[in-house]
Amino acid sequence: MRESSILTVLTSTEQLGPTGVELYAWGQLRTNEGYIRLMAGHLGSQITDVDITVRAENGTSSRTAHATIRDGYFAAWYPEGRDEASSNITTLTLRLTDGSTVSNLSASQLYEHPKLD
Repeated sequence: MRESSILTVLTSTEQLGPTGVELYAWGQLRTNEGYIRLMAGHLGSQITDVDITVRAENGTSSRTAHATIRDGYFAAWYPEGRDEASSNITTLTLRLTDGSTVSNLSASQLYEHPKLD
């Protein structure tokens, strides 16, 4: 018998509020072409865009991935070296309907605890 997995909503949209965010997945996957990082989560009602910035721990380089947003959820992927996972600093910037931003949200902290409004 094959088991199916169901995505469980851990935090309701009401609990997240207008500017909250919850990170559901943040895993690394090996492909034939190298490694990629996958990220997915649940968004507050006023969030229109999510940018993920990955910085080298020594600060020498950074890159930004733009997440796909749909129905209050986001997903993104980006290439990542095998050993970068332990040395990169990953943050999220949320863009809101009023044009303001919430920046420098630590992905590792969001993975452990959602940001509630």
